[in-house]
Amino acid sequence: MVLIITTVYRSNLKAMIIIPKMRLPFNSMAELLETDIPCYVPRGSIIHLLMEVICVIS
Repeated sequence: MVLIITTVYRSNLKAMIIIPKMRLPFNSMAELLETDIPCYVPRGSIIHLLMEVICVIS
């Protein structure tokens, strides 16, 4: 049991140190919609409905 916990902990620690953090070029859904980044979301999903509301408000 201890071996499994230490292995998982060590793997997560390595992943946090090695993999760089990504910086997103937007801070909100409204800013995402203003960019040229293509967005693919399933029609009728909550995210799709929120994006439609943001488009109407903007």
